[in-house]
Amino acid sequence: MKILRLVYCIIMCIVIFSSCYKAEDTKHTRDDQHIELIVNNYPTDDFTMPTREYPLYDLRNFFEQKNNNGSISPHSKVSSLYFEDVNSKYPVEFVRSGHYSFYKVTEGGYYYVFWVKSSKFDGNQIIEYPDQLNWELSVYSTAYFSSVKSKDLFNTLTPGMSTIEDVKAIDSDFDLVLIRSSGVFSYSYLNDNQLLEIKYKTTADSADNWIVEEFTIVPRSSAGSRYSVILSKDLPK
Repeated sequence: MKILRLVYCIIMCIVIFSSCYKAEDTKHTRDDQHIELIVNNYPTDDFTMPTREYPLYDLRNFFEQKNNNGSISPHSKVSSLYFEDVNSKYPVEFVRSGHYSFYKVTEGGYYYVFWVKSSKFDGNQIIEYPDQLNWELSVYSTAYFSSVKSKDLFNTLTPGMSTIEDVKAIDSDFDLVLIRSSGVFSYSYLNDNQLLEIKYKTTADSADNWIVEEFTIVPRSSAGSRYSVILSKDLPK
């Protein structure tokens, strides 16, 4: 009899432990789904075109220095622009499935806003579950395209001598990519099919020492750039 009672107790402990584990596992799954619901709670539309237009100066003045392309130094501090900040100033009519929005520009062309998932975390919070991070969409980078560009615009660049500042003087709307293990790259929009990829030799924190190492024309559709996600119909003709 004592043996049966012992076996019964062991079985009950296993059942209780399993129930607790499943409950905790379900809680984390529910939290993950909750995060996705927060991020995906914005209007996604790959068909509607923008109806409002704004002067380029006003758009640049609002977004400048408030996203990753605002500075070309990886150590620069930029203030974040969250979806609600942008939407209150320049109403967002849609978010494309590639996680970007864009506005018509009075002078012609489009102004693009690329979104990234981030959180309003002040560093002093005690976080137990991911949904406590208050996930939001914030501006990752911006760009203005008014027409196709000729690669000849970049003929003045000399590998080994020209700097990233020289590139920015030619194309202030390049897409700077700092997170690749193979180096630092920038991408300049040429046309629907092509981007100009420039690789830099980074020898110091100062951007003045980021030297152009090589440049290559790459297919836009497969480039490691935010510009590869823009739908063809959303580009200036």
